Amino acid sequence: METIEIVENKSSKKMNNESTTNEQVAVKNKNKTFAIILVVLVALGGYYGVSKYIHGEQKRTLSDIQI
Repeated sequence: METIEIVENKSSKKMNNESTTNEQVAVKNKNKTFAIILVVLVALGGYYGVSKYIHGEQKRTLSDIQI
């Protein structure tokens, strides 16, 4: 009887480890997706900001021209 209980405990531990591993993989995938989206948004925001800054600098230098 004791041998059967030991085998059952090992198999239940194995099942728990598999479910934990699946959850960890899901969390890692979510973190990877979040990181990719964050990098894309920061890159787009940087591009937008730099383009607006350059446009503003050009407009200011054109405004300072005296006739």
